[in-house]
Amino acid sequence: MPKKEYTLFCQALATRYPEAVKIRLVQDHLNTHTTRSFYEHWPAAEAVALAQRFEFYYPPKSASWLNMIEIEFSAVARQCLDRRIATLERLEAEVSRD
Repeated sequence: MPKKEYTLFCQALATRYPEAVKIRLVQDHLNTHTTRSFYEHWPAAEAVALAQRFEFYYPPKSASWLNMIEIEFSAVARQCLDRRIATLERLEAEVSRD
């Protein structure tokens, strides 16, 4: 995700959860996934305000459990995310199906 899209995504999250003091994101180590992206696309005051809303968590760069997570996401994607699912209830049913 390029820096501009990442910044817009974080801004949309902050707007979606205005009551949240901190929004915690677990994300990968992609070089765009930092608050530096905010400063490249917003005036300093707006970038600071947005940056203060987030706490970023990064998994270890080499962890065997990451492979397990990626395998699980891949299976879900193959089983039910290749089409539009209209409701959250239907998505939950599809994901939990054996």
